[in-house]
Amino acid sequence: MTENPYASDILRHLERISLRKRKSPVVLFFGRDGAFSDNAKYLYLDAVAGDYGFDPLWVTADTAIASLLATQSLPVLLLDSPPKEALRILLKAAVAVFCINPNDVFADPHIRASVEGAFRLQLWHGVFAGPQDLQVTDLAPLLNPRLTYQLYGASSIDAVLSPAARYDDRFAEAFGATEVLRDGYPRNEVLFREPTEQDCLGAFRIPDQLKVSGGRNILYCPSHTRVGTPAWRESWLLDKFREAHETSGVTIFIKPHPFEAAIAPASRSLAPGLHLIAALDDIYPALRDFDLLISDYSSLMDDFHLTGKPMLVLQTPQTEKVRQHLLLPDLHYRNLAPVVTADDLPVAIEAAFGDRPSKPVSSIYTEDHHGSAARLNHYIAGQVRQRCTVRYRVTDLNGQKSGSGDSSS
Repeated sequence: MTENPYASDILRHLERISLRKRKSPVVLFFGRDGAFSDNAKYLYLDAVAGDYGFDPLWVTADTAIASLLATQSLPVLLLDSPPKEALRILLKAAVAVFCINPNDVFADPHIRASVEGAFRLQLWHGVFAGPQDLQVTDLAPLLNPRLTYQLYGASSIDAVLSPAARYDDRFAEAFGATEVLRDGYPRNEVLFREPTEQDCLGAFRIPDQLKVSGGRNILYCPSHTRVGTPAWRESWLLDKFREAHETSGVTIFIKPHPFEAAIAPASRSLAPGLHLIAALDDIYPALRDFDLLISDYSSLMDDFHLTGKPMLVLQTPQTEKVRQHLLLPDLHYRNLAPVVTADDLPVAIEAAFGDRPSKPVSSIYTEDHHGSAARLNHYIAGQVRQRCTVRYRVTDLNGQKSGSGDSSS
């Protein structure tokens, strides 16, 4: 059998087809592989609940996530392998929404090529404290194909969401965006209301039997460990957490970064008063149930500070190795929370519970966090209308007057 002579060119072909294909009012929402979480999740749920004039679809290659959404009658597109049927939908989608690097969700390059013609909105998953994507080209080995693939994906967007004026230029530079949308993060809306049943899909909730009366639930949520063993796996830190439980009666929940899902695939108890949360679980429906946050330079601090509850910045050998590269070290170090070492933890935890609630710092996020998902979906609806309206010029060569035509999907 003769091999298909066009097989090597199919990605280029799909890109051209996607760019020229007339669009339908379909909006694709992409999340982190194996998870139903973050800004894309809450924007998607708002789109499903509202009437914005487009059809939202959660896109996943994970059968468990697809089944989870199907039980709630939520529209979901499961990417088969190869994604033959899915390509028919992807090629005509008007908008694609991301909260991580697009190339990180395109395990199959055919998927990436098939959404080339869609308007791409990047919500991202928090404020980055260090150089990000296009900001690293002066420092990084640009002949590394893995790096260039990442930068190619990061810069393949049309607009990016920025939660405050101080971050506008950083987001624009990091992603090469020509349009910055300034508004609150959709995931933070659940901090100000009771989570719905759909909010809790794929999410962690504190079991009633583990909740401590009097407000003594602590969340330890570090950023991704770039160098060495994650601190949450080190005995010197776990011993201090156990000591805090024994002396102050606190219950501590450890939430690893999603990148560490391989070593934290499921929630489980580590010791009395010490529990591990699955790395890919959505933490936001439970966030306001915690009474103290301990972190390092994670963007979760920017969100948790909206609750007005106390926080501590834990200084570890791992975080100190990367701190020198942070762009905004002052944001988390001492401005939002006091810096402590592991040896200080038991005393610092007890002292933190005596702090008075603090008012959120308005310069970190936009003042109006409520309704951000609705505002973003109205913006998306406008992009859908533009993409679904096809305009073309008509030149009548038979002597009649030339003009233009249009067609709306």
